[in-house]
Amino acid sequence: VPGPTVVLFGGLHGNEPAGARAIGVVLAQLREGRLPLRGELVGLAGNRRALAAGRRYLDRDLNRGWLPDQIARLWRADRTAAEDLEQRELLRALAPLLAFAREPIVFLDLHSTSGDGPPFTCMADVLRNRPVAFALPVPLILGIEEILEGSLMGYLCDLGHVAVAVEGGQSQAARTQRHHEAAIWLTLVAAGALEATQVPELAELRQLLADAARGLPPVIE
Repeated sequence: VPGPTVVLFGGLHGNEPAGARAIGVVLAQLREGRLPLRGELVGLAGNRRALAAGRRYLDRDLNRGWLPDQIARLWRADRTAAEDLEQRELLRALAPLLAFAREPIVFLDLHSTSGDGPPFTCMADVLRNRPVAFALPVPLILGIEEILEGSLMGYLCDLGHVAVAVEGGQSQAARTQRHHEAAIWLTLVAAGALEATQVPELAELRQLLADAARGLPPVIE
């Protein structure tokens, strides 16, 4: 069925497994429920080698190497660091989606934090990012993308797509995966891949995130 393309990333940092697990859960629930998804949904585990080792990265941070000149250097024969291999695999997976996109793709990047804290989102403050970011009832922190050079979401936003990152909470906390699952369902509805009425627990999922961020302002710079 025609509709948006939504791409989910989990585990760009190997010590943040909750996002990748949440993607697996949601994909399984979509298959089991046979929900009438519009468009295309793709789930990608970002740094599989680091995830297997339980480490943030093995040779370099995979979420800091997405500047154009860094990407160009990836294809040299001597680039054999673990994250070089991972990044090339991700680029190959993204290439056909980017090449044939007729409208902005919706990218959602799921992360978690070493310390305890509430979930939040971050994005480049362009209009096309706002419908997805504001669909999640957690604080939106602006300005992070100006500090972190070479992030995957920055790269994809610069290409003209929707790119929002979600920090779901502490990396090992069980609730963090549930926060990510909620963020995925809300994003699918915000993007138009599903109708709100097709997700029976949508109100509960929204409330789950709202409760986790209770008392915090909607936007922080």
